[in-house]
Amino acid sequence: MTAQPRRPPGRPRKWIDEAERKRAYRARRAAELAEPTQLRAALQTARAETNKARHIAERARKQADSWRGRAAVANERAEKARRRIGAAEHAAQRARAERDEAERKLRGRLRDSSDVRALLRDPDRLVALVDKLRGELKDVRRELMFARELLGYPANKPLPGVPARRW
Repeated sequence: MTAQPRRPPGRPRKWIDEAERKRAYRARRAAELAEPTQLRAALQTARAETNKARHIAERARKQADSWRGRAAVANERAEKARRRIGAAEHAAQRARAERDEAERKLRGRLRDSSDVRALLRDPDRLVALVDKLRGELKDVRRELMFARELLGYPANKPLPGVPARRW
């Protein structure tokens, strides 16, 4: 038989000798003590990532609010511009109507004074007719300038939709 004492029945020995058992114990103990440190490090990185994500989300929220504000201002400006365009178009339409009315009146007056020879013989009547026509022309020009200002058209360019002068 062998010189080593026999072990009692039961669980077999895990380690070859006592030194190996102690080394394994120290390694287990070091792993147990290192685990909270690893958890803390993982927790810190998770918190850092969470803070970074919060910061990015907050910045995106602020930027979205800023863009919403800009869009609201742009919508207000567009609405004001639409109202101004409507007013200018209305003024231009009114000016065209008044111009047409002035031309109609002028034709009527010319028809009334169709006898040019009679006007040439009566200079007072001719001067009164010219004076009336000048007053009406002044009023129509004032309305036209108002319409041009509302539309933003320069005074030296024709309005769109207005035929060239025939006279």
